[in-house]
Amino acid sequence: MKTSNTIQTSTQFQSNSANELVNIYQEINSFMKSMDNRLRQLLNGQISIPDTITQPDTEVVSNEPTIISLMDDFILSRRNVKRAESTVKGYRIRANVVAFYAQKSGMELVPARNLKAGFMRKFTEWMISENYEGSTINSVLAFVKTVFHHAVGTDILPSSPILGFKPDKFTRPEPEPLSSDELLKMFTTNFPEDLRDAVECFWFQLYTGFHYADAKSLTNKNIIEKNGQKYLKKNRQKTAVLAVVPYSEQAQAIARYYGGIDKLPFPSRGSAYNKLLVKAGKIASTKHLYCSRARDTFTDYYLNTEGYTLESVALMLGHTDTDYVKKYARLRENRLINEFESKQV
Repeated sequence: MKTSNTIQTSTQFQSNSANELVNIYQEINSFMKSMDNRLRQLLNGQISIPDTITQPDTEVVSNEPTIISLMDDFILSRRNVKRAESTVKGYRIRANVVAFYAQKSGMELVPARNLKAGFMRKFTEWMISENYEGSTINSVLAFVKTVFHHAVGTDILPSSPILGFKPDKFTRPEPEPLSSDELLKMFTTNFPEDLRDAVECFWFQLYTGFHYADAKSLTNKNIIEKNGQKYLKKNRQKTAVLAVVPYSEQAQAIARYYGGIDKLPFPSRGSAYNKLLVKAGKIASTKHLYCSRARDTFTDYYLNTEGYTLESVALMLGHTDTDYVKKYARLRENRLINEFESKQV
């Protein structure tokens, strides 16, 4: 009897399993036919699949992260790991661009997982139409990509919804250092009193190559001396990478004039500093003047006039490789001649 019950139960189980398999097969077959029909319609142009959601589901919105909340979470995480305040501020500026577009296009409440590649394409087109510079567009798009990667890495999202988006790279314009004629104009121009401090700070940057944020935070602790030569040594605020530059007599003279390297009269904000430099550039009839122009000119001088190697200049600027140095230092005729002459036997 026990054996009979076992056989009966086994037979019934097999029968039920077979019926379930038939039902599952029928459901799969029906689904595949439906998808096949949809694919045919799609290929024939009868239907289209939207890249983004235009009408957010309010029941889902309140419970799911949005692009706005993802950016806030990312920026908070960067602040928590003690990233430089200037870097965090840069993230916030990029986030504001994204947030403005999201609100403008009605996407600020859409769940982040539903922002497909189409959202990124339209966002890029909008930035182009608003005349954003190519370097800014590259930077903002890279920021959004980083935000989504962070969301995946912290298990906020299961995967990045914009993986299929491959943006066009906008070419960064070649930096233009000040020419020797322009430097002479600046040196011989009698600037108004309200601009003199800013101009002297610019000269200090030009002699040292430091970025504005790093130059204005220098102290006597950053001065070292080896074999009778003084150097400035500092980890960059933006990247924490070490930069080492010769502390030239010209730079030392400027620091002495103001009572020390920690008393240089840099404006508290870079925007205010640049406004003063723009005025100074107009008076001296130079290129558009801003604080980074000093760094460009420093790089150009040490590469193309002094003939320093790319590796040495990268160390001076606080870069880990030479790729960035190549982008804004031009190879001039005199450097080529020097290299040719050095190789002659």
